[in-house]
Amino acid sequence: MAEIGDNGGPQLKKLTAQRKVDRVLEVFHMEDISAAKKVIAATFVCMADEDGVTPELSTDDLKRYATVKDRKTVYRATQKLEEKKVARPIKEDGRPNRYLVLQDEAIDAAIDEIDASTGA
Repeated sequence: MAEIGDNGGPQLKKLTAQRKVDRVLEVFHMEDISAAKKVIAATFVCMADEDGVTPELSTDDLKRYATVKDRKTVYRATQKLEEKKVARPIKEDGRPNRYLVLQDEAIDAAIDEIDASTGA
């Protein structure tokens, strides 16, 4: 019997070390985002737990990691990464944001195919 709130949707795959590497490489290959956005995306992916959720990350943290001086650069980066379906913010009033690293269906399909062919 399904639990309350269980809509029977597909189970999300865990964000393993290999999936993190694949996701970061995918972002690094995006030609339409800046180096600062790529660093912020890599930060989200590397810091995320297996469910794809980062710890709280302040704008100052992200500025420091991406070596940018302007808070607006961080805001634009996080908006662009949400638009590109890399990560989306999890907002709580009065708290720094956490971010959910979004799964990429293309990567998942390729990994599933590799797993099937190797019997993993």
